[in-house]
Amino acid sequence: MRNWQYKLLALLLAIFVWYLISGREKVDYWMEVPLEVESLPNSYIITGGLPSKIQVRVRATRAVLERLQQGKYSYSLDLSKIKIGQNVIVLDEKAIKLPLPIEVVSFLPPRLEINIDKIAHKNVPVVVDWKSSVRHFERYFKVEEVSSIPNKILVRGPSKILNDVKKIKTKKIIINPFEKCTFEEMVPLDLLPEINSEIGSVKVKIVLSPKRKEFWIVRNIFVENKLNKGKIYLRPLKCRLYISVPLYLMEENKWKKDFKVFVDLQNKGRGKYELPIQVRRSKDILILEKKPMSAKIIIK
Repeated sequence: MRNWQYKLLALLLAIFVWYLISGREKVDYWMEVPLEVESLPNSYIITGGLPSKIQVRVRATRAVLERLQQGKYSYSLDLSKIKIGQNVIVLDEKAIKLPLPIEVVSFLPPRLEINIDKIAHKNVPVVVDWKSSVRHFERYFKVEEVSSIPNKILVRGPSKILNDVKKIKTKKIIINPFEKCTFEEMVPLDLLPEINSEIGSVKVKIVLSPKRKEFWIVRNIFVENKLNKGKIYLRPLKCRLYISVPLYLMEENKWKKDFKVFVDLQNKGRGKYELPIQVRRSKDILILEKKPMSAKIIIK
């Protein structure tokens, strides 16, 4: 172990030289940066070809790259000289501000093919898009009203797309007229992604009504809520009714279920009374005429 001091010194010098060389050795590194659009004319709109981020290949020493990873950088895309149509833009290292001595080697993609169109404005009608969940809707129901407020809207978008837009639909509405025949709500518009509007929804009103059949019937008059004691004399015994029945209740005579003509004694005692003739029925059955309107009752 002679001259071990010299050997140790040589080893330390070798490590120091290696550190100097490796610290100054440049390496490549891929980094992702966002695109920031600048100076786009107000009357123009980008319709395609613009990514949100690009890949940048940079070259520097490891120490510098470590500091680079801690910062936030972006690529400034100057579109002041852009034209309508397709524009090929070669990416420029000057558009990304990186600290020295970092060298920009390449971009991915190396160029952008950006499509530009002119912004257009257009007034178009609003169409309420709806349907019924009921089978044979046309057989049983009719449409009284379908409207929206407003019924026209101003839309904004690329002229090529807007030229083909003749109307704007609402989002699809599904209605069950057995549950309710009147729909009145705010409904969102079904806009294309490229089109904007000052409003995002409209007030929609849809009024439906059942198709009906009108006819005369004769029914016995029943007495309800009578006391057990006493004898009851009722005149008349029958009532003629002119009724309006929805067609869906006409099938299999469904309208007759729970249909009853009666007078309500309300537990009255002996005496003479004239009471209104009432009709218990489905809420959708209309009584257009009733003859007579009342019945005379004697309780003995």
